[in-house]
Amino acid sequence: PRWNTSKFGEIWAVTKWLMVAGVGGFILRKSDELIAARLGTTADYGLYNVGADLGQLPTGEVGPAMLRAFMPVLVAMRGSVSEINAAVVKTVGAINTITLPIGLGFAAVAVPACSLILGPTWSSAAQYVAAFALVGTAQIIQSPFNTLLTVRGHTKIQSKAVWLEFAVFLAASAAFVPHLFLMGLVWARLLGSLVNLAVIFLAARKYCGISPSATLMALLRPLAGAVIMYLV
Repeated sequence: PRWNTSKFGEIWAVTKWLMVAGVGGFILRKSDELIAARLGTTADYGLYNVGADLGQLPTGEVGPAMLRAFMPVLVAMRGSVSEINAAVVKTVGAINTITLPIGLGFAAVAVPACSLILGPTWSSAAQYVAAFALVGTAQIIQSPFNTLLTVRGHTKIQSKAVWLEFAVFLAASAAFVPHLFLMGLVWARLLGSLVNLAVIFLAARKYCGISPSATLMALLRPLAGAVIMYLV
């Protein structure tokens, strides 16, 4: 083995966008907390922060754990593009069959969950727990497509999606916060997550040939079941 920089440019062409996306994701995750700390009292910020952490905990623990082996498996696959795309779509359906009911279910029982986990003094955090449970669920939906885009080298579009999500969050916060106070930040985060979701779906179609109808069919049953469960 010896020092070799001949592939540096080729590697950096991909990884620089991952770095930009990582910076954008960090700023996005912390910006609402910084805004909440400036707008509300210490008590308001405490409710918001605890609600954010608890609300995103179930899907944040389950989703990434289920996808931990997905990238090495995807890289090792030797089938045709259509076969690999079909496997990715099937993974989207499988992941969301678990995470959608967990996220929406936790949002539905946020009030008793707060009383049970945090105690009755934290009951006011339930609204944040419920809303952030939806945010966490929306962030997991497209995760297999993000992995596919990374494997195929389309990291630039992922970076753009993250920064677009951040821009939407700022604009929505300016519109929502004057009317909804700190809850406006949560709904701004949710709107930004949905925009990111739409961009990644479109990118998966354009750059990877993922069929929108196949994606819709993979998501339809778990989404319908989770929404019915939430309403009941």
